[in-house]
Amino acid sequence: MNAIIALIKVILYMFFMYVIVPAMLTMTLLITRMFITIKNNVVLFDNGSLDHLAIETIFEDAFFGLKYDLLMIGITVLSGVIGLVLIGLIFRMRRERFTKELKVRKIRIQYIFPLILVGIATNFVITVIINYIPYPKEWITNFTSILLIDNLWLNILFTVVYAGIFEELFFRGLIYTRLKNGMNKHLAAFLSAGLFGLIHIAPLQIIYATIMGLILVYVFEKFESVIPCIIIHIANNFIGLIIASIDIEINFTLTVIYVIVMSVITIIATKWLFKKKLMII
Repeated sequence: MNAIIALIKVILYMFFMYVIVPAMLTMTLLITRMFITIKNNVVLFDNGSLDHLAIETIFEDAFFGLKYDLLMIGITVLSGVIGLVLIGLIFRMRRERFTKELKVRKIRIQYIFPLILVGIATNFVITVIINYIPYPKEWITNFTSILLIDNLWLNILFTVVYAGIFEELFFRGLIYTRLKNGMNKHLAAFLSAGLFGLIHIAPLQIIYATIMGLILVYVFEKFESVIPCIIIHIANNFIGLIIASIDIEINFTLTVIYVIVMSVITIIATKWLFKKKLMII
């Protein structure tokens, strides 16, 4: 029964974060802009059907002329921030410390660099695993099109910094801990990793994120803090973004150098991570 209750709570949290908050924010922006549009006599319907170009223009105008893809990023980021703030207020009303519940605990400064190496190694290991999985070529196209936006700095802010912080606070700090409160921690780990994978939509990203989710749960339990997970996630996404953004011809020599360097980093990071005991502040 406890497991079912925990699962229902998690589903409600995810529905609130990924459906309710974005929908409310989008509708607020849309309705606000609709009044301005109607006032300016902009045609929204063409031959009885909705003019999608006009709607897209409304969305862009609602965010000060930003392009449609940038608008979606804006809505996503705002939704994440607003959602976490609202959930934090709910915890506060229940007289529970949000940061304590999410295990936002300090770690030793000397752990930061090794954790960055773990993030880089995670990217390499999961990429190798995925390369041994047979999948359609279309999956690669879908993966890169979702991963890359035209602006590199926007990519860094959104897919690296924001995703690293928000997704760890939500999926490891909130979702995994809620599941673990009602069921075996191993089952909670697989469920939270699976849910983390599913929100990434593209097939390759689902596989990648699910494996990464399992690794991050281990790190979360190892350090009893979400901070190391954030560092690893940011490092992982950053190295993935840089590799995907580099426009050079791949040859045998570069491949060998890449594999050797990444293998050394992976060995060092793995040896450090699997130490018997790590001191926590």
